[in-house]
Amino acid sequence: MSDISVQHDGPAVGIAERPAKSVRKGTRSCTECRHRKVRCVWPSEGATACQGCLARRKTCEVQLRMRRTAETVSGTSRARLKHLEDEVSSLWNVVRQLEGRVSSGDVGAHSNLLMLSGVEARQPVESPIDDRSDEDEDFDSDDSGMTTQNTPSHLLNLFDNGLLDSESHGSLTVSRQYPNAKHSHSISYFRKLMPSREVMLRVVAYASPWLAAYNALFPQTNIMRSGQDLLAHYDKSKSPNGELLEVASLLVAVAMTIQQFPDDFQGDSPDRIRDVPVFIKDVNDLVERVVVNDDVLAGTLDGIGTSLLYLRLHLGNAPVSKMWLIVRRIVALAELNGLPRAVTALAKYEESMLSGHKGPKPTANTSVVASWKSKAEVWTSICAIDRIQSLMWSLPLATANYPLPKLPLIDANGQVDAGAYQCAIIETATRILEIDNLIQAGRPLEEVFQVVVETDQQMRTLDSLTPKGWQRIDWPDFNIYAILQYWQQYLIIRIHLQLALKYDGRDFAFNFITCLGAAQELTKRYIFLRPLLARGFFANRVLDLQAFTGIVFLLLAVCRGSYSSGPFFQSVDTKSTLDLVDKAVDTMRFAAAGAAGGFARQAADSICSLRSLLMQAQTSENQKITLHLALIGTIHVSRKSRPTSSIPSNPQPIQQPDLSWQSSTSNPGLAQGQGGLFESSVDDLMDSLSYSMEIPESFSYFTDQTTGSEPWLTWSGWDGTS
Repeated sequence: MSDISVQHDGPAVGIAERPAKSVRKGTRSCTECRHRKVRCVWPSEGATACQGCLARRKTCEVQLRMRRTAETVSGTSRARLKHLEDEVSSLWNVVRQLEGRVSSGDVGAHSNLLMLSGVEARQPVESPIDDRSDEDEDFDSDDSGMTTQNTPSHLLNLFDNGLLDSESHGSLTVSRQYPNAKHSHSISYFRKLMPSREVMLRVVAYASPWLAAYNALFPQTNIMRSGQDLLAHYDKSKSPNGELLEVASLLVAVAMTIQQFPDDFQGDSPDRIRDVPVFIKDVNDLVERVVVNDDVLAGTLDGIGTSLLYLRLHLGNAPVSKMWLIVRRIVALAELNGLPRAVTALAKYEESMLSGHKGPKPTANTSVVASWKSKAEVWTSICAIDRIQSLMWSLPLATANYPLPKLPLIDANGQVDAGAYQCAIIETATRILEIDNLIQAGRPLEEVFQVVVETDQQMRTLDSLTPKGWQRIDWPDFNIYAILQYWQQYLIIRIHLQLALKYDGRDFAFNFITCLGAAQELTKRYIFLRPLLARGFFANRVLDLQAFTGIVFLLLAVCRGSYSSGPFFQSVDTKSTLDLVDKAVDTMRFAAAGAAGGFARQAADSICSLRSLLMQAQTSENQKITLHLALIGTIHVSRKSRPTSSIPSNPQPIQQPDLSWQSSTSNPGLAQGQGGLFESSVDDLMDSLSYSMEIPESFSYFTDQTTGSEPWLTWSGWDGTS
């Protein structure tokens, strides 16, 4: 009966009683032939063994089919891997929920997290590398990502009008909490880079001068102001309550200090760092990856401050395009977080508080006002940095619609406010970009000249507001005023440079003489100022580039004075001017011996090559040199034949500015304007040099030696020979 019950499926026979194996139907190959992957040949229909097994003397076994039961399925490798994936996925779900509770402050009652549903247990495995990014989390949320600081005003008006009143837009607070748990874990990487306390004590002794200068020009409430602040932040970073952005800012400040004095920090002693370039590069890479490139962290107020400090670390060390894009990104994040609106709100609040109208004064939460002030400081620094960078590289402003605040130039102690003075000269000098655009667009020269004169007069008015004796050249020690005065002379050169170089007529004597005087002042200041700066000061390369501009103009002025008939060209003192150039070149060579002195060395060699080209006697042979200069590229400069005057014999002069030095050269006919000189083409009045440029398509960023690299170009030599 048992045999019958096995062969026939009856109600008395259960599934568990069925055999686990059965003969595979439709197959003719035995197990041995299948493993050998050979043809299985049977000698006859009822044979018990195939020819292959008979020849090999093997037991011939028919193929069997394994029934799919729970036991057989769980024993396969595929099933074991699937089970392992489910377990790992379950663990990650638990970890994420625990992280969410820890970040929200709810650390209790989490025992139920282990009770996962069947659907959760079958989620695909996710590793930390494949974890969702902050951007994905933001896109998946119901929140629009717009805070009350930048919510469109037309939407707020729907809830704040004659019928409704909304108070949500009045609570502007600065959140310092981490957006998610991933950021809180990143702080451990910053702490690993933190130097020892012995090194920090050495950093404190060097940091105070540049921190004071930085905060005077770019004030921010969330940036350290002295060496003691650095030490206090260092102690706080060691505590469990240390915040990521504070630790990141501290590391950048430490890297900036060490970068300025690399020789004083290199070594194996406890108060030194074994490999300074590697330390600076590690700090740069970590801050860039974790903070600067993270929209969430970089968009906070502290994150913007850290990004601005990061820019200073790379001023003159990174490609112009990279720094330009970072500034644009900072501006965009600041606008998204409502910094410009905070500036407007603060100005409106202060104006209402100072107004003399009767009635109750407006009330505002003190924390709201403090938040406005913090954001206003950061936004002003952003606008100032954007203007400085745009002026240096002749690129359009990202903050053109946001003028810098007009602050009193003189403080309560009768001293010049460095930050206010910088804002004033930068805001005035932004018209240089307007001048460049007018010339590039081919606008009439009357229009260009008018903008130049207006800008120059504004700069002179600003200078007249400073106390008598404030302007000086020979500063005994480093002073922020020396930087500002040097910067002002450079901007005066830029205001007049294009007209002074391109046109020889007496109508442009004002431009030439003003540019010549500013170039002489700039060069003298450079000779005194450059040795006072730290060898790795973050603005050294910018100062070298500005000095290069003034010195090259002096060489051109001397050369033009040797063949021009104009009285203002012949008044150039060739000997004293060339002596001044020689002293400036010696200063550049001194600076080239320090950290990141590559540009100073190249600038000095370039000046010497240009001087040789300009001062040698003209011949019929082709006279040219090839220069390789950072920030510019490879320039092939050739000397033109001595230009012939193409100015009309009786030109109608233009309106000259009413300045005291010009009284001897002016005449009643100057008021007519509309001179024939403006009808001459630019090409006919070009100076005695022509050039062509070769700029490589790719720019490297960091090389092995961070502080001594020239990342803009791959140098093909710096001999400056023809």
